[in-house]
Amino acid sequence: MVVGVGERVVKYAREHGSYTDHTGNLRNSIGYVVVQYGRIIAESFKYNRRVRPDGNPKGNKGADEAHAKGLEHARSVARELPANKTYLVWVAGMEYAKYVEAKGFDVLEGSGNWVESTAENSKRSSLDS
Repeated sequence: MVVGVGERVVKYAREHGSYTDHTGNLRNSIGYVVVQYGRIIAESFKYNRRVRPDGNPKGNKGADEAHAKGLEHARSVARELPANKTYLVWVAGMEYAKYVEAKGFDVLEGSGNWVESTAENSKRSSLDS
């Protein structure tokens, strides 16, 4: 279930980011890890050719670097979490992501709002059943 939420939240973040991603690296650095009791049990950082604004998948050598930075950042966050729960950690691995958000563009914040809304709706649905 958590992996499914991870896939959906990353899809949401990539599709709804309100910034222009000139190189494709920022969107390609978005991914997630699932941490259960201190161990990473799943991770996903997928290359998406469609994020190139010019539609040209060639020349995006930065995608590998974007994936590596995203995965390392997620693993770093995961190492800091208490080992007594299950966590979904999703990140944008490019170091400039926080500056893009600070300028008012949505990189991850909207996906966080989406997760909270989805969780609240799921909780309400299960209580109504």
